[in-house]
Amino acid sequence: MNKRPLQLLSVIIPAQDEADCIASTVEHLYVELQLHNVPHEIVVVDDGSTDQTWTVLDLVKGRISSLRPVKILRRTDSGARSPADSPI
Repeated sequence: MNKRPLQLLSVIIPAQDEADCIASTVEHLYVELQLHNVPHEIVVVDDGSTDQTWTVLDLVKGRISSLRPVKILRRTDSGARSPADSPI
């Protein structure tokens, strides 16, 4: 068996109305991945939050370059979801 080294670990975290805890979740995960020298990206999917989750992610993004926030917008016309045009 030919083992290849890990190129990039993608951690995906769904978040809806998690403004109170998402910063600490992302920061703790980041610290652990850094301690173990794991190449990574942290993708947080804001699933239509009505609180300040997106604002908190924007602030954390300034400190953690491997954070990739994605915002899902809820449409009221059909109920379908679509990704935001420009995630931070």
